[in-house]
Amino acid sequence: MSVKPEEGMIFTSLEEAEAFYYKYAKQSGFTVRKGSVYEVSDVIKGRHFVCSKEVHKFVEGHNDYLVGQEYMHFLRSNRHLTRVQESQIYELHFVNLGPVKAFNVMRTKYGDFEKVGVTVVECKNFKRDLNCYIGEYDAEIVVRRMLNKKDFLPDYSFEYTVDDEGKLTAMFWVDGECKANYQTFGEIVSFDATFNTNKYKMVFVPFTGIDNHFRNVSFGAGLLSSETTESYMWLLEKFLKDFGCQPKIVVIDQVPAMNIAIENVFDQCRHRLCMWHIMKKVADKVGPTLCNDEEFKEAMCSIVWTDSIDPGCFDAEWLKIMNDYDLISSKWLHEMFEMRGMWIPAYFRDEWMSGLMRTTSRSETPGTIFGMKIVTGDNTAKVFIKDHSAIGPGLLEVDFTRIDGDITGTCSCKHFERYGLLCSHVFYVMTMFEVPEIPQKYIMKRWTKEAAPNKVKKAMPLSSDSNFANAHEVDKVLRDIMSSYEYIINRLSPDLEALCSVRDKMKEIAKKVDEKNRPVVPKNRRDRFAEILRANQPVYGSTKLPGGIETKVVALIKELNRRRNKRVAALVKGAGSA
Repeated sequence: MSVKPEEGMIFTSLEEAEAFYYKYAKQSGFTVRKGSVYEVSDVIKGRHFVCSKEVHKFVEGHNDYLVGQEYMHFLRSNRHLTRVQESQIYELHFVNLGPVKAFNVMRTKYGDFEKVGVTVVECKNFKRDLNCYIGEYDAEIVVRRMLNKKDFLPDYSFEYTVDDEGKLTAMFWVDGECKANYQTFGEIVSFDATFNTNKYKMVFVPFTGIDNHFRNVSFGAGLLSSETTESYMWLLEKFLKDFGCQPKIVVIDQVPAMNIAIENVFDQCRHRLCMWHIMKKVADKVGPTLCNDEEFKEAMCSIVWTDSIDPGCFDAEWLKIMNDYDLISSKWLHEMFEMRGMWIPAYFRDEWMSGLMRTTSRSETPGTIFGMKIVTGDNTAKVFIKDHSAIGPGLLEVDFTRIDGDITGTCSCKHFERYGLLCSHVFYVMTMFEVPEIPQKYIMKRWTKEAAPNKVKKAMPLSSDSNFANAHEVDKVLRDIMSSYEYIINRLSPDLEALCSVRDKMKEIAKKVDEKNRPVVPKNRRDRFAEILRANQPVYGSTKLPGGIETKVVALIKELNRRRNKRVAALVKGAGSA
């Protein structure tokens, strides 16, 4: 079809005629707007598309000044985001790049402002309208998408709850990989609830462990609209329901509601308070003088952060520090000492794998050995080692036996019990007695590379809605096209002649597409948003937004009221003084 309008042209729909004329106007350098419409019995019989100068009749020799190519993107009728640009703005927001930065990315990619085809205003308006489309159905869309995952992902679990008004109060989700991680690395779990940066003021609660590379590994996560005992109990009950067993140790913060929930639900595991949160408060409790005293900090940290001393040694050293620095009267330090069994590593020496969350003291080397004494017997040996780096006496006892090829080595430092790894003391003794390799019983599977094998994940479409059944395949084809385009550029980048040849062929393909296909009828805004989100806007929402949401307008009103109340209080105070 010719791009130039001609009298007598026939279109299949009004939208197709509109798309055709807008395309012609863009190439010619003028802008178009919709004019009058003629209807008979609610049926459109005629429609005027006019130049912005109100020219109703098509005249090829335009009598107004036309816009140059470099300014054409400023024309209102030309400022429309393409499907690719809309998808790019939406995808970039997942990496915290807003519409302004997304526009700058496109400007850099295309070469200049006019090549983008829109201004930054259109990018900002698109993101605003997309948020409005989601609107009050945000919670409903999220819940539906999470529930759809159960049909595509094996071992995927999702639970949520609402209050009497239908507002979302809590969510918990976990996939098959998280369940496999917990089965292998679930001896100790960190249960933290310190993140509430989302706009709905919901608390993000991740369940975290340590893998075979001493890196964080996820066991699942939840969102809570309130930090109450009931909310935490609901979350822990869903965790226990999906995993089937309790961890040996759970590390938590000093949140009363969380502590009560842990005691009621995780009644078979030992609770441990987060040391970092406690030690962070020491500076405020002891004052700036002691906080800047290097000797005090070294003395305190040497007994608090280490797990190489026993409880008796810790108690003695703690009391000595309290006396030396006149801290006996500190009520907070006294409370921390009374509950020392819940956070001091010395009191977790006998707990299996209790040292996993302790990263500062997991490195030991034979260089710390100062001296030793060996007492031998029939097939047995006791090795007394002086560890010069230890607090207190530092005298360790290693029991070594070799009976019919069965080798056993234990150490009083209990490093294997706390970490599942042999300590340097046992390793040194085995080397001394020429043991060729570490016995298999001391090699735990959780520390081997086979502990967490790579899994083939099942691909999941972003939506199971029949309206977007082929959207996943379309995206796949688009990615293949872009991948092929990048491959050609990478291979031919040094060859200018070859690149020009590829460019000319692509222009020919684009020209043939325009000639063989009728103008694409632009989708209305709601259809475009539904396509991008892979979700239609619900007609009604059974799940409402959490009650903690605070928009910018609400925050501004609160601030204005606060300032007004402050001025009123000042006036009342002034009147009273007079």
